[in-house]
Amino acid sequence: MILKKPIAKLSKVETRLGLVPTFGSKKYSVDTNTRISVGSRLNDYWDENGFTQVYRGFSKTNRTVSAVDINRAVLKFRLKGIEFGRWLTNDDAYNYLAALVIALSDLTKIVGYTNIGFSGTIGIAFGARGYQHAAGHFEPDTMMINLTRYKRYIINPLTGQKIDVDKKTKFVETGGVGALAHEYGHAIDYFFGTYVEQDRFYRSLTYGHDTSLITKNVYKKGTLRYQMIEIIKAIQQTASYNKMRDGLVKKGESDSYWLRHNELWARLFEVWVSYKMREKGITNTFLHKEKYKRLAKTMGCYQTQTEFSKIRPLVDKLMRDIAKLASN
Repeated sequence: MILKKPIAKLSKVETRLGLVPTFGSKKYSVDTNTRISVGSRLNDYWDENGFTQVYRGFSKTNRTVSAVDINRAVLKFRLKGIEFGRWLTNDDAYNYLAALVIALSDLTKIVGYTNIGFSGTIGIAFGARGYQHAAGHFEPDTMMINLTRYKRYIINPLTGQKIDVDKKTKFVETGGVGALAHEYGHAIDYFFGTYVEQDRFYRSLTYGHDTSLITKNVYKKGTLRYQMIEIIKAIQQTASYNKMRDGLVKKGESDSYWLRHNELWARLFEVWVSYKMREKGITNTFLHKEKYKRLAKTMGCYQTQTEFSKIRPLVDKLMRDIAKLASN
């Protein structure tokens, strides 16, 4: 897979793509080699002190993830690197990395390739690049996925009061947990639109933050861009989408986050991942956790099972073509 120099510009709206209320920190440290490498101080700390294995709470696997597994992850999945916020403890870093190793292993079974980082282009950060009101986001300019650290407390949905629970519950239930599939959907969109099949105006395959209704596909049939636009068109033809669009337009929100093409794709990719997980008997809430259930029913931000079943063949074909490129 030959990567081209980017030619299209990103808009300010595309700087960070993410949602789900939480908190974050602007301070971070880069870690691709030294901090998690064999022989590093962090590695010595693990060997000497051990860790509470909270990461087991995300999936059914009983596998123990070692420091060696973690050190091999960057090369195995061909990631750009890994970042940690400075306020993550060693224990936090270990558990997030261990959970990531298992999640990426499961993701390879779903997408059909191990080159998750697209030859060192996509990186992952934990509690490093987060910002207020987002548990996870993707940065198209740096090609980094950020997953926010767990919350300091849980809010009682009935009373609104803060509830202090044990660390395991906070780690497994809050923060960026379950956002990885959504953000990886963004990574696919922007990586192939930026470096592989380029357009003078769009770095993404989806037209990015555009919210217009697509009536014509201007790309060559069979290309990734053609296939992606057909997927967006199919989403826009569903009753769920029309319900959502009508409601938002009436509110004067025709440029809403929910209508942006890149977000339509990321949410659809989430659903595709969840179906593949069920078919393969995979349980991993770190990789994907169903979100917006209430909004899905009242707003129509996700397609129904019947609607998705009609669109799925288009997604299957696109992901098979992407897997071929990623494996070269």
